[in-house]
Amino acid sequence: MDIGVWMSSSVLAHKRDTEHTTQSWNLREIPEGFSQSSGPYRLFVAVDEYWRGFFILKQIACNMDDRVRPWTVAFDPHMWTPVLPSPAPKADRQTGYTRDVPTPCSVQQRNQ
Repeated sequence: MDIGVWMSSSVLAHKRDTEHTTQSWNLREIPEGFSQSSGPYRLFVAVDEYWRGFFILKQIACNMDDRVRPWTVAFDPHMWTPVLPSPAPKADRQTGYTRDVPTPCSVQQRNQ
């Protein structure tokens, strides 16, 4: 199952920092059945209302000490795959993610 999130271009630049082997993104909740479906999972990223690319997720963890965003999805910044920009849905401030992401067949990768 793939999910999408929204971030600024500066945050995306930080998340793509390949000096680290792992980066993460915190969520209020995760989609029902997310950890039970077969992977690999992709974390699509929208910047300025357009999908820009995705990371392959490595791990999903829960930190119950974080009462605002207890779910963490970890990914390898080296696995960033840019895609041709396509319109993304408006940001969902309630959940912090969307399931309305490009399908594998519709993704057109672009050269980095």
